[in-house]
Amino acid sequence: MKMKLYMNNICHLKIRLIQIVAIFILLSLTSCGNGYEQFFKQESKEVFGNKLQNYSRIILIPGIGCTGCISSAEKYFRKNVNDSSCLYIFTNYISFKGLGLRLGGKENLSRQNVYLDSNNVFMPSCFNESSYPLQISLENGKVKTIKKL
Repeated sequence: MKMKLYMNNICHLKIRLIQIVAIFILLSLTSCGNGYEQFFKQESKEVFGNKLQNYSRIILIPGIGCTGCISSAEKYFRKNVNDSSCLYIFTNYISFKGLGLRLGGKENLSRQNVYLDSNNVFMPSCFNESSYPLQISLENGKVKTIKKL
């Protein structure tokens, strides 16, 4: 009798585990299902509101991913940091202090055209784009195109 009860409990636990895994997979797919462009439009509207009207493009630079690509994007930032028509978003960095040192000092990270995405909102791992720096072209504050930098 005890053995039958034990086997019955194990069976229920397995079914429950499968249900939990299925729900997790479903949630993961729905949060990434619309494509990165749609995702970025929604998130940028929530984070920046109408402030994107001030920029013609966004350079989004992840801290983790294609290291050569990221180094090139950081070099681009150092060279063009004074371009006020460009918004730079740094996301998925382990240490913004280390980033500041690499980019010429923390004052570069305090500029009005720099956004430090400390919650990694703009680079969820479910998108292929999350490994590469991106250039996002804007027109009247709205996303026009997104391409790898």
